[in-house]
Amino acid sequence: MKLIPTFTPDNSSQTAPTDGQFWRYSSGTGLWEPLTLRAILGQYDVRTDLTATNGATVTLNYALGNAFTIDASALASGNAFTVAISNLPAGSVFSALTLILVTGINIPTVTWPTGVTAPTLQASKEHWYTLTTRNNGTTVRLFTAGAF
Repeated sequence: MKLIPTFTPDNSSQTAPTDGQFWRYSSGTGLWEPLTLRAILGQYDVRTDLTATNGATVTLNYALGNAFTIDASALASGNAFTVAISNLPAGSVFSALTLILVTGINIPTVTWPTGVTAPTLQASKEHWYTLTTRNNGTTVRLFTAGAF
């Protein structure tokens, strides 16, 4: 990425950037293209709603976004499910996921990714978590924001 302080459009379809706007050069088109905040920061606002079923694995797919809701409110007493994370960036890239886990009257047993200390769940709550990694998921940390 380059911040372009001065700019001359290559053709009439391009407009000059405003102050502070980021642009990147596309070798495919030979044109400068504006970058949106979403392109700079990644998929920061995409939420995926998932439903937990007994005995199943619920996968938080980072390629789809980094905010997830798992609805486990319909699970019966003694039911269990597994939380997995997929498609994290390769290498030493910091990645964070937001997870809201919704429980009903019954509290399910949750198997978390390796190394995550299982948090205490409460009945009929929204449990807010942030899961982080800096090594493609080899080490995952879970931080609890609270149960509401």
